[in-house]
Amino acid sequence: MKTCLRILSLFQVLVCVEIKNQSGNVFTGTEGGSVEIYCNYPDGYQYAYHYFCRHPCGYSDVLIKTERADKVTSKGRYSVLNTASARSFSVTIRNLRSGDSGVYYCGIDQLGKDTLSKVVVTVKKVHTSPIMTPASESSTQSDHQLTQSTVTAIATGPRLQSTSTTSVSAAELVVFGVQCGVVCALLAALLLFHWRSSTTCTCSSAICTK
Repeated sequence: MKTCLRILSLFQVLVCVEIKNQSGNVFTGTEGGSVEIYCNYPDGYQYAYHYFCRHPCGYSDVLIKTERADKVTSKGRYSVLNTASARSFSVTIRNLRSGDSGVYYCGIDQLGKDTLSKVVVTVKKVHTSPIMTPASESSTQSDHQLTQSTVTAIATGPRLQSTSTTSVSAAELVVFGVQCGVVCALLAALLLFHWRSSTTCTCSSAICTK
């Protein structure tokens, strides 16, 4: 019984609608974002009821419809506005999902056959680039500082060694100079002592001769 009712409902829809713009305008959005769909209609339908439905546009497929001209009507993620002066009504779908991609219709409610205009909605995935977290930034900075420290140590190593070698050489020269001075002083003392001894002996010999 339910199946027969569904078939009858679909048959009624097909009989009571006239589809315009078979190819359909394409509107594109991204996941999590929004898309605005514009539907134009001919003069004379500014104050008619307009609705937005998904294929196959049965009674249960109507997502939202206008209440009156120049007034925004919202329902869940959908909102619609009929701008009478522009002979156009717009539908906004917010918080897009991948499942929102598909075929929709902009409909005009009228006696006899409703007029439907086909539109196609395409939802693309968002491609995100890797985000540098504070932890990874800190790690990168630490690695950079470690590299700089290593380079500095390598660059200053030979200088420190050269300075140490220079200091040791200077100390050795000082010690060597002191030793030479001491030796020279001892030699001078020995020579003086020997000279005095020779003079004393000579004087003693002269006194003995007299």
